[in-house]
Amino acid sequence: GGCRAELVLCGWGGGERQTVLGSWAGTTGADGRGGVEFTPPEGGSYQVRVYARSKAGREIQGTAWLWVEGSGAGWFGGSQQRVQIIPDKRSYKAGETARLLIATGLPEAHAWVSIESQGVHWAKFVHLKGPAETLEVPVDGSWAPNVFAEVVFVHKDTLYRGSKILKAPAVEKQIQVEVTSDKPQYQPGEPATFSIEAKDYRGNPVEGEFSVGVVDEAIYAVKREMQGDITKVFYGPRWRQVQTDSSLYFYFYGEAGKRRMELATMMASRGLAQLKPEQMAEARVRKEFPDTAFWVAQMRTNAQGRATARVTFPDSLTTWRTTARGITTDTKVGQAVQKTIVRKNLLLTIAAPRFLTEGDEVTIPVIVRNYLEGAAKVKVTMEAPALTVVGGGAREVEIASKGEARVDYRYKVPAGAARATLVASAMSVKESDAMELTLPVEPDGLKWRAVEQGALRDATPGTVQGAFPADSLGHTRALEIEVTPSVAGALFGALEYLAGYPYGCVEQTMSRFLPSVVVSEAFEALKLPPPENPVELKKKVNAGLERLYGFQHDDGGWGWWHSDASDGFMTAYVASGLRQAQRAGYRVNEYRLRRAGERLATMLAEPAKDAHPDLAAWQLYALAELEAAKAEQLEKVWAGREKFTPLGWALAGLAAHGMKDAARAAEAARQLEASARREGGEAWWKAERDLMLDFEQDATPEATAFALRLLAALDRDGGLQTAAAQWLVAHRNEGPYWSSTKQTALVVYGLTPYLARSGELDAESALKVTVNGKEVLSRRFVKGDALRREPVKVRLTGVEVGARYLVRLEKEGAGRVYWSVREESRRRVSGLTAPAEWKMRVTREYFRMRPERRGGGGGGTMGGAGGVGGGG
Repeated sequence: GGCRAELVLCGWGGGERQTVLGSWAGTTGADGRGGVEFTPPEGGSYQVRVYARSKAGREIQGTAWLWVEGSGAGWFGGSQQRVQIIPDKRSYKAGETARLLIATGLPEAHAWVSIESQGVHWAKFVHLKGPAETLEVPVDGSWAPNVFAEVVFVHKDTLYRGSKILKAPAVEKQIQVEVTSDKPQYQPGEPATFSIEAKDYRGNPVEGEFSVGVVDEAIYAVKREMQGDITKVFYGPRWRQVQTDSSLYFYFYGEAGKRRMELATMMASRGLAQLKPEQMAEARVRKEFPDTAFWVAQMRTNAQGRATARVTFPDSLTTWRTTARGITTDTKVGQAVQKTIVRKNLLLTIAAPRFLTEGDEVTIPVIVRNYLEGAAKVKVTMEAPALTVVGGGAREVEIASKGEARVDYRYKVPAGAARATLVASAMSVKESDAMELTLPVEPDGLKWRAVEQGALRDATPGTVQGAFPADSLGHTRALEIEVTPSVAGALFGALEYLAGYPYGCVEQTMSRFLPSVVVSEAFEALKLPPPENPVELKKKVNAGLERLYGFQHDDGGWGWWHSDASDGFMTAYVASGLRQAQRAGYRVNEYRLRRAGERLATMLAEPAKDAHPDLAAWQLYALAELEAAKAEQLEKVWAGREKFTPLGWALAGLAAHGMKDAARAAEAARQLEASARREGGEAWWKAERDLMLDFEQDATPEATAFALRLLAALDRDGGLQTAAAQWLVAHRNEGPYWSSTKQTALVVYGLTPYLARSGELDAESALKVTVNGKEVLSRRFVKGDALRREPVKVRLTGVEVGARYLVRLEKEGAGRVYWSVREESRRRVSGLTAPAEWKMRVTREYFRMRPERRGGGGGGTMGGAGGVGGGG
């Protein structure tokens, strides 16, 4: 179709200026592509606008930005001329002299010439006595891997400027690495020897340390290699950090370029590779299909620059990628990639589902492919001892070269089987193959679970009485009992996660060291061994403090980074954290704290129009921690308490407690006690707004942690404290930690005073657990056990327990014991009905697919319907 293109000259300065310089007609082909040609009249910033119409008559518009070198408007809109810099070589080495031809087109000029990258390497004021003159510049090692030659001068109120990248590859820093295998091709299970040879740029052997990995190439078909060339990481192209400015130009804004979709890159062919689970094996029974065949982090090359690794290939028929990356003591680096094929000429695949369900009747195909030179007679068998054979047996098939055959086996899945192992074989005279595959068998029922939790604080025993649902499947019934003398163990995985998190923004820096400070302070008060090495902790905290000082803004607050606006949450978070570190004995800059307090006071006095009331409570809490909060500030925040979430109540109560206002602190505690949600021995406070991100997001862990901190500080309702601690530990949704660094840090912060006050860290106890009168667990807990990261568990089957159960937990000694009893089973779906109060109805229908012809063509249809609705 037809299209029209416009060329627009853009400029900024005293208001935006756009001038349409011309319009050109063009056409597009069937693929929608076309083009027009035009010549920009001068250098400068341009926008190209293209107009076309769709078949429906709607106008379609597209735009693109261009920058044209040459005389005329400069990149930043001012008057500017280009200076050409022509080097005498494509690249340079240290010790050489670079001869740069500087072409100005003027009879004379006084120019500033510099060599720049991360800094200024060389600079000189030069008198250029002609329109083109050669300048000699010495090359040194600091040029690697590249520098920028810059020429700038002013002539008759016009800026003349030129820049040129000069390459100086770090050749002397590169290791030439070669990886070879003793054979080009292997069979599954066959051993292979990989040799690594390392040389410097002169060809001399290099002693170095290498990481070597042999990984299934199929992995890189799913996700491309994330780690780039190690040489480019250390000595890759660098952009300059030196900026040349002039008062003659102003800002240009635009956009240009296209970015390739990641999906297209990820789906590109990666060579011969095979995805799981259809991984083959050698002639023996194949059953090992790992993604990584070999990995070593420290393989050293000897004085001859050589090293070897012996690898036994797994059963996967695939391409294996061997990657070796190395470094020397003087920071020479290099890497190499080598690919090796593991294959067979007769391949067998079991085309099985990922799992089976009791009662299934399933057809499982065995597919055999022949890559031998000629046809092959193959005997195919499959055995599955745990399944009932419905159809299929040994069968002989003839398979043409490059052909395949399929043999089906039909099985019935009996009840009670936890897994089914399939062993298939394909035997021929020339070559054979066999494969073993184990499939999990799921019970034919809906998962059912009931949990009850509690804590033994004195000699009063804990009891749980219950019965498995009558319609539950007997072989799926289980009773699991967990006990632990403290919730402290949960904190250590969180501390490791936070300590190992890389330094990033302000929040991550704060969250990285604050919990360690708080926990270590509590352990010291209890005279317990510190959870972290004190020397390493001091280094970590001091490094964090210096980083936070660098992040502090001129107004005394903190944002996410150095240059953004100060944020109300972040300023309060950092200020309160710095005060905690100071109380723990670390030297904190008093001026920084005072400036933070002043900024918080301003934020509290002049809140944003849409600021959440909880944020004011958070800022007041930080001021109270700094001992800078005033009575009128508390009055103002308290006046908005009707709009507090539980998090706001907890923060305001902690602030009041810190300001010695016992009445308001008690009011906040009573409000939290009344609003707590309780179930199964756990308690929590729901909060749905994240103050840090300032939008609707679950903040229940933070609210529960601060509520627990307030209740512990006031020594209120020990049972509620215990239930809240159990909820926090049970709801670590990321394994040993919570959903973010901030959330993890605040939960640790909330739990710590509870642990210190509960006395459970330094107490001892003896525990006996019986089920239906039979002892199933006896354990004595000592001080060291309080720091266990995993609870003590005992799991009983339905056969061991019976239809009904009575669990009794008895404790002796001063220590606490936290317990949970979990009943598990699978219930028959046909016997389940939703309670009437749920007002929910779920339907599912199936339709048979039948061929349907339309307009003489072939085709087919398939229908299905399902829905969830309310009502009766």
